[in-house]
Amino acid sequence: MMSNAIAATREMLEEGKNAIVKDLKDVAREADALLNQVSNASSEEFAAARSRIEANLHEMRMALSTGSRCAAKNAQDYVTHNPWKTAGAVAMLGIIIGILSTRHH
Repeated sequence: MMSNAIAATREMLEEGKNAIVKDLKDVAREADALLNQVSNASSEEFAAARSRIEANLHEMRMALSTGSRCAAKNAQDYVTHNPWKTAGAVAMLGIIIGILSTRHH
């Protein structure tokens, strides 16, 4: 049961990460194209290109913000709906860290 919920959460996070990576690649590709256009542009064309780059950067920031908010909400929902599973996982992680840290001394 816990592994299904963890797998579903992991899948949602992976999908969100993939969407953000795709958005970043799209913005980088478009910014590169705009910079190539600007190299031979007049001051008016440069100003228009700069405005488009700024708009793209704003969209990228919004996408990153939305993605991180979505990940935080999913984590909060999981913890809220599965408090004992979460507590058990944290306790197990603490035990593992404790065992590993005593081995290195």
